[in-house]
Amino acid sequence: MQQRTINGSLPITARLLADDLGIKTHFGAEGFACFQDDQGGKHLYIPNLPAEDDLASALALGGIVHEDGHFSETDLLLMQSITDGFLHDLTNILEDIRIEQHQIRKYAGAKSILAKMIRAMVDTGSFRIDPEKAGLVDVLFGYVVCELRVKVLQQEALVPRAFDAANLLEGKLPGDAFAKLTDMMFTVRETKSTVEVLTLAKQIFAMLQHESQQQSQPKPQPEESAGDGQPESDQGESQPDEAEGSGQSDAAQGDGQPKSDHGDSQPDEPEGSGESDAAQGDGQPESDQGESNDSRRGGDQSDESKAQEESGAQSSQTESGNQGAGQSNGQSDDQSEAEGQEAAHPNGSANDQSQGGSDGASNGATTNDNPDLGGSDATAAGDTHPADQGNVGGDTNDGTEPTTGQPIGEFSGADAKAEALAGLLADDDLSSKKWDMANVIAELLGDRMLESGAGAVRLPDGIPMHLEAGNGEDVLARLRAETNAVRRKTLGLLEAQARTKILNGRSGNRLDARRLWKTRMGDCRVFEKRVEGHKQDTAIQLLVDRSYSLKRLITLACDSVLAVAMAMEGAQGVSTSVAAFPYLGCGQSDDVLVISQFGESFRKTAARFPAIGVDGDTPMAEAMLWCGYNLHAQNKERKILVVATDGKPNVQKDAESVIRQLEASGIEVMAIGINIDVSGLFRTSGMIRDIRDLPNVLFGMLQEKLAKAA
Repeated sequence: MQQRTINGSLPITARLLADDLGIKTHFGAEGFACFQDDQGGKHLYIPNLPAEDDLASALALGGIVHEDGHFSETDLLLMQSITDGFLHDLTNILEDIRIEQHQIRKYAGAKSILAKMIRAMVDTGSFRIDPEKAGLVDVLFGYVVCELRVKVLQQEALVPRAFDAANLLEGKLPGDAFAKLTDMMFTVRETKSTVEVLTLAKQIFAMLQHESQQQSQPKPQPEESAGDGQPESDQGESQPDEAEGSGQSDAAQGDGQPKSDHGDSQPDEPEGSGESDAAQGDGQPESDQGESNDSRRGGDQSDESKAQEESGAQSSQTESGNQGAGQSNGQSDDQSEAEGQEAAHPNGSANDQSQGGSDGASNGATTNDNPDLGGSDATAAGDTHPADQGNVGGDTNDGTEPTTGQPIGEFSGADAKAEALAGLLADDDLSSKKWDMANVIAELLGDRMLESGAGAVRLPDGIPMHLEAGNGEDVLARLRAETNAVRRKTLGLLEAQARTKILNGRSGNRLDARRLWKTRMGDCRVFEKRVEGHKQDTAIQLLVDRSYSLKRLITLACDSVLAVAMAMEGAQGVSTSVAAFPYLGCGQSDDVLVISQFGESFRKTAARFPAIGVDGDTPMAEAMLWCGYNLHAQNKERKILVVATDGKPNVQKDAESVIRQLEASGIEVMAIGINIDVSGLFRTSGMIRDIRDLPNVLFGMLQEKLAKAA
């Protein structure tokens, strides 16, 4: 890949870069997309580009290198076959990383071009995630894009974006999904094909599904006995099939004997289920409390404590009803804190979460304070909810509603994350264009053009001409006299410039003995200096106007350019091409008709000139821009553009702008006015009214251009 920067002409620079990569570019598109035809030809459709703009240059050139990676590496048919929206977008993001890594390894300048593209995107606000507005899909994709581009592609402009995205995503994913995602996505470094990237994307998809399903199970409602609303858990033993974190407590009943070994976790219960058993009767604690509980029941225990003191039994361990999500390992609050909270909340449990419903004591439920009357130390509204799904250490309130967590049957914080992730993965129609590189480039280029307020001249396509009319030998015979006259004048000028000259100077390696006598007169220029003649290394692009305004003069215009082309064909070091404008077709009205390309013999293409005809209006700016591209594609030291026209372009200011661009890029521009003076548009020009005027007019214009030393 050879990056050639043409000063003052970004469209030409972009097309030359694409040519080096084997891509045919088509300007004037609304988007930025690649397409591969049935013959394997690579086509890139891009918007019009301004003549010179650093931001647009970074976006366009980086986009071309990026899309070339897709042409070379991506299985486009496989990508099109992915129907799931989330999976397609994730695969595309990972594939972008893989193909850009390939481009960096393949081309020496690719890393710099791609880094400039990303810097331009960041400068215009791309990859920014609004924490208040961004959904989970944008946060997740944003993290994958930014983190991989920073760590894998070393695109340092995204470091702040990657940091922000990581902080946001870590708080939105349930369980270990964030850590697993981070580990898995970096294996994109080792992928070698689109198939492997798709396999990785599917693995990430499956992992996220698994994490969402593990965390999204709702907590079951406790069964309540009919009538008094007492929970069925007061049966002296815990239920064997309780779900994790159900928070249901079991209280021993009977003759006051402690329960035996019921404090251990039941076989069917996961560790940390949050259940605790409180002994009743003689006040003896449960034996073998082997597992830590996340939360314990709380309630009004003042009368119960008095009864236990009168019977001489030990007071059972209780905790504050406000113990939230963060309490674990079987720890209990001090008895005095429990009594204070019981006094502050005499009508209900102070727990953050109640099994009987969130309204708790506000519905009129009261606590049976005296166990001797057949009551329970649990609240009538229900047992406490486990704290491992809520916030840590919530304050107690007046008992009307919980201050943290969720009622049983609803989803708490981790469950909400899981549900959000599950919903995202289940959306088959999901499509986030925000992270598609081609879409971002197209939008930014469009916005850039709107901000600048300047129109862009389209760089048209060159359409080869194959139509012929008549016999080419007859055409050449008719123009032989004019061709010979042009050749004599121009070739004589070129040969004079090509001769080696000998000059004299005051210093050198070779003494000119014939000039020694001049030293007596004070002239010390007696050393010989040999100056090699200037060998012509010139590309000449001839452009003929075939608009309707030249209907009566089209033959004169065509004969003039063909005579010049035939005369230049015999000059050593000079290469010539001929094109005409406009060409109407392929949905465009400003393309260029290529009559004879550089290197083609005009004896073989002479029959095409009578078939040129007239068509359309005069998109001169677009045609000259194409000529500039065609000249810069030639590895020649000097480049000259000669336009044969009546001097009436569609947009005068655009034509003037393109002429300035071409001259700034090193192209010498001149024109032959067909029966009209075009000096108002072209600084170097001449006018012909008859084909016999051509030799003298052309000689006058070319004398300075071709004889100019390199």
